[in-house]
Amino acid sequence: MALKVKILEENNKIIAKGVLDGTVPFLFEDSGDRWSVRIGKTWRHMERERHSKGQPLISEARQKIYGAIARFRCEAKPALA
Repeated sequence: MALKVKILEENNKIIAKGVLDGTVPFLFEDSGDRWSVRIGKTWRHMERERHSKGQPLISEARQKIYGAIARFRCEAKPALA
C-alpha cells in the first residue's frame, strides 16, 4: 500500500487529502460525530460515531483511514480486476 496524504486540522475537523497507489485520489474527513472517505471517483464510505468525543484526534483518524483503505481493497479492487 502506498498512501501519500497530507493531514490537516481545521475548524474542529480532520481532513486528509492525497493519493493511494500513486494515482488514485483520496479524501478523508472526520468531524468527531461522523466521518467519511472517498477513494477514486466512485468508492465512498461513511460512518456515524455512537458516542461522539467532540474534537476528533489524529491518532484515531489514522486508524479510520487505514481501516477504510482495507475495506476499499476488499470491496472495490476485485471489481476493477
